Amino acid sequence: MPKTVFVQANTISMHASRRDRRGGKQLRVRDNPPTRIVTVTGDIDASNVGRVSDYVGRLMTPGGALVLDLSIDVLSVAGSREITEIGEQCAENRMEWALVSSNAVQLMLRLTDANRSLPAVGSLAEALQRLRHSPRRWRPSRPVTAAHLTRC
Repeated sequence: MPKTVFVQANTISMHASRRDRRGGKQLRVRDNPPTRIVTVTGDIDASNVGRVSDYVGRLMTPGGALVLDLSIDVLSVAGSREITEIGEQCAENRMEWALVSSNAVQLMLRLTDANRSLPAVGSLAEALQRLRHSPRRWRPSRPVTAAHLTRC
């Protein structure tokens, strides 16, 4: 089995205010080309779901792969809707993706009936394995450059 090497890691805080810092809400991004791994710590609720969704959306790379690691304790209904929308954005960007979900996340996804359409797995290792062995739905036959896009 190949060794996983992470070449970059960035962590951002999702605190709405100084008072909110006690919750430890953070997003951590690691690149394991062609897969981008986004790990969320803390809870996803109405106060921060927009920030999570916006940030994950900016990290999407067309034709790449995404692992969204939500090993968290609380996921609101709004959060489950946002996860479904992230899945739709991945499809639009022709990205393979996997969702690492805790028991709390799995419960909320079942309650909102979102679990049927999401590629949920139980661990990061399982997500990486799934993406490594999944056939890509889309790959360019040749590299696309700006010159190709602007040619008439």
